[in-house]
Amino acid sequence: MIFLTGAAEIDKCCASLRSLLATREDDKEVAFMASPHMEVVPLYGLLPPDEQARAFGAFASGDTRKCVVATNIAGKCILEHGSNFSFD
Repeated sequence: MIFLTGAAEIDKCCASLRSLLATREDDKEVAFMASPHMEVVPLYGLLPPDEQARAFGAFASGDTRKCVVATNIAGKCILEHGSNFSFD
């Protein structure tokens, strides 16, 4: 979980993380950052409900990790449901 201040900052961070993860197979220095599969999921109030729900649900693959990038208010809901790590 990564906490940021607003929707624009969250969307930019998600795009950067997705780009980095897309190159991880070619770059051994970033390969350590993720399990075989990592999904980057934004969470803030202006997202449609179905997109917000992705932050709470499990993924079909058991080896997929979830990185939620959220506002502190939205992120509090995730922390109450259980989270392994958070960055503020």
